[in-house]
Amino acid sequence: MKAKGYFRSAHSSCVVVVAAAVLTYGSIALASGPLEKTIYSFQGSPDGTTPFLGALVADRAGNLYGTTGNGGSVAACVDCGTVFELSPPSSKGSAWTETQLYSFQGGASDGKYPYSGLVFDKQGNLYGTTVFGPSSTAATTGTIFKLSPPASQGGSWTETLLYLFPADGSRGLGPYTTLVFDTAGNLYGTTNSGGVGAHCACGTAFELSPPETAGGAWTQTVLHNFGSFAEDGATPDAEGGLIFDRHGALYGVTQGGGKYGYGGTVYQLVRENGQWSENILYDFSLNERAGNSPRAPLTFDSVGNLYVSLTQGGVNSSCSLTTQGCGAVFKLAPPSVSGDLWKETILYSFGDLKDGRFPNGGLILDKAGNIYGTTSQDGLKNKLTRDNGTIFRLTPPTLSGGPWTETTVHEFGGSAYHDGTEPTAGLTFVNGKFYGTTALGGPEGFGTVFSLVIVP
Repeated sequence: MKAKGYFRSAHSSCVVVVAAAVLTYGSIALASGPLEKTIYSFQGSPDGTTPFLGALVADRAGNLYGTTGNGGSVAACVDCGTVFELSPPSSKGSAWTETQLYSFQGGASDGKYPYSGLVFDKQGNLYGTTVFGPSSTAATTGTIFKLSPPASQGGSWTETLLYLFPADGSRGLGPYTTLVFDTAGNLYGTTNSGGVGAHCACGTAFELSPPETAGGAWTQTVLHNFGSFAEDGATPDAEGGLIFDRHGALYGVTQGGGKYGYGGTVYQLVRENGQWSENILYDFSLNERAGNSPRAPLTFDSVGNLYVSLTQGGVNSSCSLTTQGCGAVFKLAPPSVSGDLWKETILYSFGDLKDGRFPNGGLILDKAGNIYGTTSQDGLKNKLTRDNGTIFRLTPPTLSGGPWTETTVHEFGGSAYHDGTEPTAGLTFVNGKFYGTTALGGPEGFGTVFSLVIVP
């Protein structure tokens, strides 16, 4: 099925443009001098640690919100994870202020390990997932939660568990996903395992619908069980989730599956007459040189092409550290004949050390067609470890069919440079700057939040 479209973020009047969006600036020129700045370093419990997979989100005041997969202030669960807010400085040169909005409890009644990012609703509530659920039921089920802001300034945020995935795994296990809203207030996401596929319990795509009356239960519906047929995808990517096109179809990636059982897929979910069906748009296992492990979230451009990064694969012969390749950035164009596979183009293949390897997070496009993203390893500042990572920009060719140009915008240096390491989540664009997180590094080694200055 031919399905052109555009990215649609959560329907929230509280949220500014965030990751996976097409930037409105014509092009972005990088400022001279230092570009990247660590604006916060996590301290370890009772603070959070390891901001892992989810890109940051922002409100209209420029406050940033995110999760840490570990840490926290609960004595009985000091590594269950947190939700945090970072507020910009009140005067030039002063520090950003971190506030721990919620520290997960674990135990018999709460989830733990919120590896994903967050999404706002119109009222300013935050929604997210935890990988594990209450230990009294099953440690690997997972939850979907809501955080409501305080009624008065300075009060505490309130957490509500909206859904606990059943222990039998029939409705999915391990929701690493960042959720997305539709215009009716339903939430959508994926689990990277569980479900009842005919060939394997390889994950699910699901919808969570709000109650018809206040205080009622939210309803979860499985839209697709991965592994339902022989050539289906398997294991929806843990680092992203789903995106909408303008027609209401959903798009995502799987890290495995496909015709030969490996490589991964890009898929589309379409609703017709109340039923959802899956279309495989591209099968990475059909292209040996492409490698595998596509990373979500996907990104649309203004004419309906999809962009995705792969942690492995590519065609760079200088990548000598792994036989599976150092990663690549792909473009997928809709087919001219409805029902055909989408056409793939490798825009750039990463090599060793200099330009980084293993891109993990989502991609951001500006209006001129430049692409921004991160690699989780390498960069020239790797004096003690190869795990530092980079921020990169890909510039389109001046002539059609020519090569794209990669620019390493920043090389993370780790603690030796008072910097973070391993930027495993995507970037966010807010008020003329990029923001992101590193899973490790900083003075205490527990991860950082950074900004990247740009000039419109």
